[in-house]
Amino acid sequence: MKIPVEKISPNPQQPRKHFDQEYIEGLAKSLKTEGQKQDITVEDNGDGTYTLVDGECRLRAHKIAGLNTIKASVRPPTNHAGKQRLIDSMIANVSRDNMNAVDEGQGYKAMRGMGMSVREISMTVGKNESHVRSRMLITEQDQAIQDLIAEGRFPHQPEALNALSSIPVPDERIRMARKLAIRGATVRIVVKTCERFIEARKQERKVRLKHPALEVSELTEKPDDWDALYQVGKVPQWQKFTEAVMDTCDNCSVRSMASPTICGACPVVDMCRRLMEKTK
Repeated sequence: MKIPVEKISPNPQQPRKHFDQEYIEGLAKSLKTEGQKQDITVEDNGDGTYTLVDGECRLRAHKIAGLNTIKASVRPPTNHAGKQRLIDSMIANVSRDNMNAVDEGQGYKAMRGMGMSVREISMTVGKNESHVRSRMLITEQDQAIQDLIAEGRFPHQPEALNALSSIPVPDERIRMARKLAIRGATVRIVVKTCERFIEARKQERKVRLKHPALEVSELTEKPDDWDALYQVGKVPQWQKFTEAVMDTCDNCSVRSMASPTICGACPVVDMCRRLMEKTK
């Protein structure tokens, strides 16, 4: 049946918070030329109004297109404090594969909050338990990091998130995530970089010396010719040795993140430093 768009209220249990505006605008244009191909699903509130269950993008597109009515499948209202609406919305969104990892994780978290186990969630939405747990892990991150993941600028895989979580100070963790995001770091780079950072902190505590270069907030963009020799501040006279060191740094897995913090604990840097001391 057709329902007035103005009579439909959003789904209060809608797990999806991020919508592709470009996609919705394209859908609005398609509605004008080809019409509505799939009904939305709503619940009858019994007073002439309806609550949306599935079809947020289609409803928004109708509003943009200036269409006053929309075709909908109407079902009776559900109980359980909106639990069934949440479940139905999650199934619909996950099946389309157009939900970002943060929204998906928040949806699973909401389902857990309504008393569902990870196994029940897994069986309900058709995803394995490890997938559900990995998405829920995202919801434990700082909000700034969740924002980076939602924007597609930071890896959402558990390996990357666990490595980042190993940095105990929130401000440092967030600054590290932002710098890695700027560089488009892969999971491997995130893990390696965080390991180097933690190792640098351990070394700092051992010698009880706070080196200003260890402050993430003070890190500057690396020069184009950054390598272990740049870290030491000297270049030996042996050409082959110099070329070997530079080649090693060029092929380092964390080359794109080179900085005093990341390279300070590198064994190549330590080797160069010791060599320089012996040649004074």
